[in-house]
Amino acid sequence: MASVALAAMLAFVNCKGAGFSPPDNIKETFDAMYPAAKWVSWNIVNSYHVAEFTLDAVRSEAWFDTRGQWSMTESDIAFEQLPVVVRNDFDAGEFANWEIDDIDKLERQGMEDLYIIEVERGDQEMDIHYLANGTQVKTVIHDGPNTPPADLPEEVKAFLQKKYPAANIIEIEDDRGLLNIGILDDDTRKEVVFNHRNNWVVTNWEVYTPDVPSAVTATLRASAYAQYQIEDIEYEEQADGTNVYIFELELGHQEIILHIDAESAKIISAIQDN
Repeated sequence: MASVALAAMLAFVNCKGAGFSPPDNIKETFDAMYPAAKWVSWNIVNSYHVAEFTLDAVRSEAWFDTRGQWSMTESDIAFEQLPVVVRNDFDAGEFANWEIDDIDKLERQGMEDLYIIEVERGDQEMDIHYLANGTQVKTVIHDGPNTPPADLPEEVKAFLQKKYPAANIIEIEDDRGLLNIGILDDDTRKEVVFNHRNNWVVTNWEVYTPDVPSAVTATLRASAYAQYQIEDIEYEEQADGTNVYIFELELGHQEIILHIDAESAKIISAIQDN
């Protein structure tokens, strides 16, 4: 009996077309967004109602939650439909000679549009994530279909709106109890981290040498690490009010992580990175 019930449940979850129709509130939202959609069929993925359809010769999936609110649309596009800056960056990058297996455009509620180029070479499969302005967000091992990000807790939303009112969210990741939120704030990609209680912990982003204050640069030049090569620099805002510049330094086989206070320009710590 249990196996029969499970089979029935799976048949419902995976049904497409065949007379299946979503609740009226979901269908009304879909029809308002995509009135010219053709070849529409519906299925359920996790708790989402997903409409598969064709619009302007592009095959897409639109995801809606049980409240009838749109969450994400994923469209299968060709390389030529990517923004020019994305195509140019890809063609100049390390994966240009890999085979392109698939390209998705993700439009997500309250977030920046994302382009994902799936490439493969032999048994390796990678996903390269781009913003529309050509910024490469990340490159990760391909791990299956895209799904909408989880809803943010209200206190996290309120914090982001207050501290970064002009920012748009790029991605949301749950990493071992820490909530990592990638945002685009005034054309700068930042990572905002919250703990398991939804309290802000830290925000960091990459900076370039010319943007580092002269007092901080002078401290580095006067330190024991003056001869080290700068590999990377990050600026970090911490919840306790401390702001620091973090330098990744290298000399031969030696690597040092150097923290310099942004206000006092004093060295906070120097940690050997093994």
